Amino acid sequence: MIQKSESRPLKFDIRTMPSLGYDGLENDMIEAAYDTVNRAMLLMGDIPFGELYTTPWVKLSLSCRVPDLHAAGLLNDPAAAYAAFDVLEAAGQTSFESYINGDVYREGDDQISLALRQLNRQGIFLPRLRTQASANKKIMIALNDLVSLAPDLTYFRIFTESIPDYARMDAVRAAGKNEIFALPPNSKCCSTETMTCVPGLTGQTCYYCGGGSGTSIC
Repeated sequence: MIQKSESRPLKFDIRTMPSLGYDGLENDMIEAAYDTVNRAMLLMGDIPFGELYTTPWVKLSLSCRVPDLHAAGLLNDPAAAYAAFDVLEAAGQTSFESYINGDVYREGDDQISLALRQLNRQGIFLPRLRTQASANKKIMIALNDLVSLAPDLTYFRIFTESIPDYARMDAVRAAGKNEIFALPPNSKCCSTETMTCVPGLTGQTCYYCGGGSGTSIC
């Protein structure tokens, strides 16, 4: 886990959510997953998905938020993150939507893909192409469904609000599975009775419960 001893306090920390039942006993892998959520929350948590994924990178200007990640102690290599965002923002009117909906048979080795891969190395999960067309098609469908069915949702809202609409919830699940955004597993499972996280006693890995009834991302 990245140490935060000299960093600014986070406005949102997944560990403080009552539904998670955080007890500080998770291993480093799980703690890293929590850091991944916090990192994404600072970078894009307040931007509606319909705007986040369709706005040209040069206008979206996520690079302006890199200082927040650095100040929170959530970046190992800020210079690499800046350099990667510079590549994206120099790509004219390209957005995540237009990039992912391009040629799915690309092998993901162009400059944009390399920049997105570098961000992924920094723990920043954004839509990116893989080396297989079949995987890229799944990513394309997941992104398009998310933008179509849940354009008003934000990364923050999927953790803090109820999402009773099954189609929208399925779109969120698929987006997490295809790494449109970070939805990493933790050591808890979501109780179907209380909609809160409880220890995963059967050994399975589950996702966060979220904010309340209907929000289960397990």
